[in-house]
Amino acid sequence: WKLKCIKAEKERDDAKEDKSKLNTMLFDNLTLINDYKQRELILEKELLLMKEKSVKIESEKKQIEKDASFLVKQNKEVKDYLVWKTKCINAEKERDEAKEEKSKL
Repeated sequence: WKLKCIKAEKERDDAKEDKSKLNTMLFDNLTLINDYKQRELILEKELLLMKEKSVKIESEKKQIEKDASFLVKQNKEVKDYLVWKTKCINAEKERDEAKEEKSKL
């Protein structure tokens, strides 16, 4: 009977030790899960910020393209004006030269 008691106490102690180890493992696993979930939340937040930046960059790109298109159009208008103005100046110069020649004659 005494031997059975000792054996039962040893099994009980072993079971308590196993339970303690399992509880430690469970706690460690729960801690890891919590750490992973926190990291996941951080990554999701970073992803959201990246998406917001992407949308902002795309919007800026469209505005730049719009501005560039306007500037190209404006440059063409300025060039056309300069060509026209040069022709006018040349025509005035020719007219003045013709008047001068006419007055010499």
